[in-house]
Amino acid sequence: MFDCHVNVEVCSTIQAVKYLYKYVYKGHDRISFNVVKPGEQRAVDEIDQFQSGRWVSPCEAAWRIFGFDLYEMHPVILPLQVHLPNMHTVQIRPHERLDVVVAADKHSRTSLTEFFRVNAATPDDTGCLYNHFTESPSEGERYFLRLLLVHVPGPKSFEDLLTVAGYTCATFQEATLKRNLLEEDESVDLCLAEACFVQMPGALRSLFATILIFCQPSNPSALCLKYYAALSEDFSRRFPDSEAKIKQLTARSVEQSLEEMGKSLKTFGLDHLLEPTDDELARTRDIIDSLDAPIPDHCIRCRESLNPAQQEAFTCIIDHVKQKKPGALFIDGPGGTGKTFLYNALYAEIHLMGPIVLPTATSGIAAANIPSGRTTHSRFKIPIDTEASLGCDVPKQGSVAALIKETTLIIWDEASMARKENIKGDFRQVLPVLPHRTQREAVDVSLTAENNYVQLPSEVLKPLEDGRDPITDLTSLTFPELDLRNFTSDIFTTRAILTPMNDDVDSINTELIKKFPRQPVMYKIFDMVLDDNCNVYPTEFINTLCPGGMSPHELVLKEGSPVILLRNILPSPGLCNGTRLICKGFSPNLIECVIITGHHKEKHVFIPRVKQRPSPSSKYPIFFQRKQFPVKLSFAMTINKSQGQTLS
Repeated sequence: MFDCHVNVEVCSTIQAVKYLYKYVYKGHDRISFNVVKPGEQRAVDEIDQFQSGRWVSPCEAAWRIFGFDLYEMHPVILPLQVHLPNMHTVQIRPHERLDVVVAADKHSRTSLTEFFRVNAATPDDTGCLYNHFTESPSEGERYFLRLLLVHVPGPKSFEDLLTVAGYTCATFQEATLKRNLLEEDESVDLCLAEACFVQMPGALRSLFATILIFCQPSNPSALCLKYYAALSEDFSRRFPDSEAKIKQLTARSVEQSLEEMGKSLKTFGLDHLLEPTDDELARTRDIIDSLDAPIPDHCIRCRESLNPAQQEAFTCIIDHVKQKKPGALFIDGPGGTGKTFLYNALYAEIHLMGPIVLPTATSGIAAANIPSGRTTHSRFKIPIDTEASLGCDVPKQGSVAALIKETTLIIWDEASMARKENIKGDFRQVLPVLPHRTQREAVDVSLTAENNYVQLPSEVLKPLEDGRDPITDLTSLTFPELDLRNFTSDIFTTRAILTPMNDDVDSINTELIKKFPRQPVMYKIFDMVLDDNCNVYPTEFINTLCPGGMSPHELVLKEGSPVILLRNILPSPGLCNGTRLICKGFSPNLIECVIITGHHKEKHVFIPRVKQRPSPSSKYPIFFQRKQFPVKLSFAMTINKSQGQTLS
């Protein structure tokens, strides 16, 4: 209409804040009145005669005379300044001279400089943090200063914040990088460089595959070329005169790890590393790998130790295999009754006969308990997002289809735990607190019909004593070696504290890592809000969130402490959701661990930082991304998380 730019303002009052501050700002009740003489008759002019007033009681009058507070706010919130050196705000009145104001000592003092002064004057360090929630990354150095203030306890000056391990950084951004408070662009490169020092080529190749899948490096080819010598070190020693064979074995090793997660070198533009193969060889590659899969000795011995119920199921299934009868058989039983033991016996027996067996499981930790186990989503390409599609990505002429055609037996552990869109069943595999009587010696439980109470035997109870901390008693009972400071990591293989709630798990783990000997190593997370263009949510708020299956904000670990993996990284080498490990070494971008359970026990692995997002099924209101090591302490676990674990 006006063919120009027009500024539009909406004028309102504080009364628009209707409910949050209603009784602070709305004022007192009022009445309209006017004063007339008795019997007086005159024209009524409401505007001229209008009076607005209120009645003040003696109590309120006395309260106001003494100046008592009319309202309060809890907690008290004061705005704190965050400014770069000599960049604070100074107020000057019209009658004051600028040079005098600037030279005055009182105008150089701010809440931040006084915070530094108090810390410097305190011999034992206050350990306080300086919290402020307004800066965004677009503010540059001021944003990086705020990151330091909210993470570095008790700083004494700007110079103190800039100093990291005796080195004085040139900028606050550099200081945040040195303190690992900010993600570095070359973090993937540094992660591989740190892993090369350990000189374990097999673990390094698995790490490289993990980085390709979860870290999305911008130039995978350059990364592969830079670390090719370390990736192929063991093959170079075995075949010093065959460069082509070394390249082929190295590429195939990485490719096998990628295939476990439904990826390939071609996905990342590295297909030139693989030798050209004809279509028939590519189609039968999975068949050859399945036929060549090793059979662990303990699985062969399982056949001799089956109990009568297991033997009955074993005989029935083997009969179907020998007579080539089709069938779908469901092994039913609570957790801990030996279903996995039966599957290991079936795998060994049929594999020794020659046919192909495909062991799968709904969860990664259960898949790791069976030789050559894979998750069903990985093996049969079941879509994770069932809202997008319910069809499995298995082409008719592909290698997976050819493998399934040649398969004699498919083992699907925890089939009833799959999503109902894939298969329907009951959730029997969730670990019961009190299992019913099975082949194993049952717990003697007496049920009182009148009140439905279960009376537990005294040997499984730990009475709570008055004045005693139940958590301290429980941890001392479970891990008495921690108090004696004399133990090996074996104690964490078969022991854990189980509890239904994640909050209890976190508090117990926090208590035990404090008692754990050796020096702590702390890793901070890198959080990024993905749908917050207006900077509504400060980073510190996102840091406080910890949805299920994600790492905590501050990950405190010690050498020898037990941890549990929170997601499937590479199931084939044992890195799946629920795998328990022992920490062996720490680098800024890498954790070296040893697997302590399952078929991959005693295997050394590398854990990198990976990008994590809340599960879509959690319906989390904030869409954010977290980069952190996908582990948490496992002195204590939830009952659901312990499913598939073997604990004595």
